[in-house]
Amino acid sequence: MKTYVERLVQVGRVFELYPDRVVVTARWWWGRPYQTTVPLTSLSPDCAFQLIRYRLFKHGILALAIGVALAMLSGRADDLLVQQAGSIVGWAIALAGLALSAATYPRVMFARFSRRAGGGGLDLAQSGPDREHFEEFVKAVQRQIRKQARA
Repeated sequence: MKTYVERLVQVGRVFELYPDRVVVTARWWWGRPYQTTVPLTSLSPDCAFQLIRYRLFKHGILALAIGVALAMLSGRADDLLVQQAGSIVGWAIALAGLALSAATYPRVMFARFSRRAGGGGLDLAQSGPDREHFEEFVKAVQRQIRKQARA
């Protein structure tokens, strides 16, 4: 019926909406693809919209702080080779932390559908190439959930 493609920093997902289910195919940047099927009868048509910042943001800030500390502390070493190596490694870690925190700083809008029985169900992010079709896809999912509940 409809397809929605989202891209987050750590994962890309494709949502395929069928009359009775949503098939989610995810590709994590460190692993192989994963596919799951969510029956629409198991979901509540009400969804919660939440602005969420990536968890990796905190890891980026931590790497930035550790890198700067390592670079500063290595400047106090007595050995010139240790000073240079520690400084280069420290600033490299700090730069990587800065890049990670900058890439993950913006908050992302998520639509979360809970299961009728409780617990997590289905979440969609307004991110990636189809971001302008986010609300349209969420409404299509809600319509299909309501149709399945009446059937």
